[in-house]
Amino acid sequence: MKKINLDDINFAKLKILTDKTSESIVYYDKNNVYKLFTESDKTFLKEKQEKLEYLEYCYIPNSLKSHYLIMDKGFCVGCISPYQKSKQLSDVNKLKLYLQHCYLISFDLQTIHVHNPQIAFADLQGKNILTYKLKHYFCDIDGCFIKDLKVSYCVPYNYNYYLNYYNLKEEDVNQNSDKVQLYLMLFTKIFKKSIFYISESEYLRKIKFIPILKDLYPFFKTLQNPSQEVPEVPYFHELVLKK
Repeated sequence: MKKINLDDINFAKLKILTDKTSESIVYYDKNNVYKLFTESDKTFLKEKQEKLEYLEYCYIPNSLKSHYLIMDKGFCVGCISPYQKSKQLSDVNKLKLYLQHCYLISFDLQTIHVHNPQIAFADLQGKNILTYKLKHYFCDIDGCFIKDLKVSYCVPYNYNYYLNYYNLKEEDVNQNSDKVQLYLMLFTKIFKKSIFYISESEYLRKIKFIPILKDLYPFFKTLQNPSQEVPEVPYFHELVLKK
C-alpha cells in the first residue's frame, strides 16, 4: 500500500468531518477522507498497519477502502480513503428506500463473506454505511474482525447492548453476527426502539402497514428469545427472494 508522511499533508486546507473521539479524528477534502488515529500505542499502530495492508487485497465491493497509509516516524498513524458524496444509512428516513438499501447491503455482505471467509465487518451500523441515491458504500472498515490477525475490532453499540441484555458471549463476532446486526438495524429503524422493547402486539399491528414484517416475524422471535448464543439467521436478501 502507498504511504505518505504526516508532515506532507496540509491539514489547514482540510475540513473536519468528525471531531476527535477516543479512536480518531477525521478530515476531508473533495477527493479524500483523512483518518488520524488518536491511539499512540506502538503495538496498536503496527496492528492497524497490518490490518490495512491485509484489507487492500481483499475483495470488498462497494467499499471505501484505504489507499494510503499515513506514516510518522516509521509508524502508521492514519489512513486515507476516497471521499464519496453521500449521507449515512441511519439518516435515510423513507422506509421503502431504507429496505431497498438493506436488500442490496445484504447481497454485498454475502458476496464479501464468500470471498473472505476469515472476515466479519463486526461494526455494521448505519453510520458506517454511506448512501447516495440507490448506491451504498461500506466505510470505516478498519474496525472489522479478521480471524487470522490478532488485531482490535469494534462492534456497534446496539449489538453490544443486545449481547449484554441476553448475557451472550461478546466474542460471538463472526459473519453470522454481521447478518444479525443488519436485522437489529432494521427492527430499530421500523419500531424506533431496540428489539427487546418491541411487544408482540405492537409487532403484529405493524404488519398491516409493513408487509415485510410478516416474513421477518420468525427471526424477530428467534432474536428476541436467544438461548445461550447468538441465533443463526439467513441473509436478509435471501428471505426477500424466497417470497
